[in-house]
Amino acid sequence: MFIFPRVNYKDHFIRGAPAGSIGKATRSGWIDCSIFVKYIRHIIKHTRCTSEHKILHILDNHESHISIQAIDLANENGIVMLTVPPHASHRLQPLDCVVYGPFKAVYDQAINTWLRSNPGKTVAIYGIPTIVSEAHLSAMTLPNITAGFKSTGIHLFNRDLFAEGDFAPSESTDKPDPSLEDANVAEPETDLMTPETSARPADQSQTAGALPSDDKYVSPSALVPISKAGPRKATNKGRKKG
Repeated sequence: MFIFPRVNYKDHFIRGAPAGSIGKATRSGWIDCSIFVKYIRHIIKHTRCTSEHKILHILDNHESHISIQAIDLANENGIVMLTVPPHASHRLQPLDCVVYGPFKAVYDQAINTWLRSNPGKTVAIYGIPTIVSEAHLSAMTLPNITAGFKSTGIHLFNRDLFAEGDFAPSESTDKPDPSLEDANVAEPETDLMTPETSARPADQSQTAGALPSDDKYVSPSALVPISKAGPRKATNKGRKKG
């Protein structure tokens, strides 16, 4: 799907695009909830998925992906929508891991070739689909796509492919439900010193940087917790109320 920063969409916008492509237009040029629903219908048309023959749709947590209309449409047509943790798509999204890298490299080469063949000109947005078509045929190959599912541990399934630390970046946005914040009672601060260590004589106390006396593993996050993102601030971006 090609999304153009236009008010109205015309069919000639995607002239020369890969076979089966569709195009839409938004004022910003970014996807929104209504465009994503149309994209879901496009997927249903080409995959012919049903409740008996389901497909897996892996996506991030962009606000355009999470709407009641899109989720209902997916459930009715056998699309299992799986969202990956924030800041983890570079490890869990097959397209990000294997396919997009070769695609961008071939796309850059196609752009450079076009610029050398058309000196003094700039690439118009209506010329992008033709250039994308060239990169699409070179990068969206069966070996690349299957390698993406293997490298992310989806197929063949491999639950031990990633260590616990690989998901640490997603914890920075692991925020509590705002509706439950008022109901929750603030927990008292916990003291890292146990009764045994607090009662230990001074000459036997642990010095800074020393390991505990037992062999139990202490996670670094227990000593220095991962910083959390603060709550989002409501803003109107400087616009005056009408």
